[in-house]
Amino acid sequence: MKKALRCGQVQEDKAISAKLDPSTRSPDVSTKTENLRREARVDVRVPVVIYRGKKPVALETADVSFKGLFVLTVAPPELRSLVRLKLEIFDREFEAHAMAVHIRAASVADDVRGEETSDARANDVCRAGVGLQFWGLSGSPRKGWDDFVRVLIHSRRAAA
Repeated sequence: MKKALRCGQVQEDKAISAKLDPSTRSPDVSTKTENLRREARVDVRVPVVIYRGKKPVALETADVSFKGLFVLTVAPPELRSLVRLKLEIFDREFEAHAMAVHIRAASVADDVRGEETSDARANDVCRAGVGLQFWGLSGSPRKGWDDFVRVLIHSRRAAA
C-alpha cells in the first residue's frame, strides 16, 4: 500500500502491505465462511408454510437466524422474489414476508466410484432449499422471532 507524502511523493508502506498480503499471514488466521457471517445460525426444524400465490405449501427449516431462515425445499421460489410465510413459535402463529436471497439446488451426489448412492442422494436432496431474509418484520412478530432465536442460541451454548 502507498501513502502520500509532502509534495505529491508516495512511498510504499511495507508494514501495511504485509498485513494485507495473504501469503504473509500466519497460518492460524481463520477465514472460514462460518466465522464471517453477521448473524449466528441455529440448526432447528421449525414447520413453516410458504404461500405460492394463494396455495399454501408446508415445509420446514434447516436453520434460523435473527434476520431469516433456510427452508428445505426442492422447488424454491425465484431468487430475489418476495414470499409470504406463516410460522408458529412459542405456541403463537404469525405471518411474515421474506425475500429469497440464496438458493441451494438439489443435486445428485456420486460416491468415489462414480456410482450414485441412495444415502448421498437423500443427503443432497435434504439440503436443497432457499435462504429467506425477513422483509419488513416489525412489532410483536419481530420481538417474538428475536426472542425465539435468542432462546435457541442460549440453550445451544448452555448444552455445549
